[in-house]
Amino acid sequence: MVLFLAVVLVFGFANMKNANAQTVSYPDGCSSALGYSVTTGHTCNGKSTPIDAPMPGCKTALGYSVTTGEPCSGSSVALQYLAGCNSLYGYSTFTGRPCNGTAIAVPIPGTTPGLPRTGVEGNALVSILLMTISGLVAIFGSAYLSKQSLKA
Repeated sequence: MVLFLAVVLVFGFANMKNANAQTVSYPDGCSSALGYSVTTGHTCNGKSTPIDAPMPGCKTALGYSVTTGEPCSGSSVALQYLAGCNSLYGYSTFTGRPCNGTAIAVPIPGTTPGLPRTGVEGNALVSILLMTISGLVAIFGSAYLSKQSLKA
């Protein structure tokens, strides 16, 4: 039984994946390499001519261009969120502009009942297998404990 549980743990940890993040910093008052700084008035790309927003194939400075595949931020790194934002909802605490990069902010959604998102939706078969094995371990563990209590 212990060997079986050890195999399940090793199998579970073997399927874990790593995530790498890129970071980039922009001049004061800039949340991307596009346009001018809202605080200093200088270009956000550090050159004499600013990059006009939005980039071709982009609606905002977030993500990648649908036509060129380049980051919409105008730099080498695609932005997930604008400066002062930790989601696409609401307003930036840095600039006060909408966090979705458009002229109109998306309201923060209310809580919706349901199952949480785990990020492993693509591994449904592995998740189902691990939950089934966990359930079987719980059932057999309960049976073993009840048998031991009857002996005592």
